[in-house]
Amino acid sequence: MEVLRKRREFVRLNKQAIRDFQRGFILQVLPNQATEDSVRIGFTATKRIGNAVVRNRVKRRMRALWRDILRDEKIPLSGYDFVLIAKAETATLPYQNLLESLHQSLRRGIYKANLKAQSNANPRANQ
Repeated sequence: MEVLRKRREFVRLNKQAIRDFQRGFILQVLPNQATEDSVRIGFTATKRIGNAVVRNRVKRRMRALWRDILRDEKIPLSGYDFVLIAKAETATLPYQNLLESLHQSLRRGIYKANLKAQSNANPRANQ
């Protein structure tokens, strides 16, 4: 697993990625351009979430969620870039609710990203 750190990587995902909105976060998914085996993740918590203490706590929760998802291995994550964007509710929602939402969001986001990639690969199929 690799962590996205550069602004241009976040901007690319923001422009091109599939988004899935949940109560506690927003997930952005995009097939990565590196290798098919890599999984890259970025975490974002803006000042709207709260002060630095709250933002850091929220990012720790999101990293813990991601570690649990990686341990689970029910969803094939390799070959994608992900960005988890925190919402204010991320700090207060029960951890188990966030985990279930992330599972659901990953399944839906990967499915939509695959559909988008297939339609871009075969543009005549959409006509």
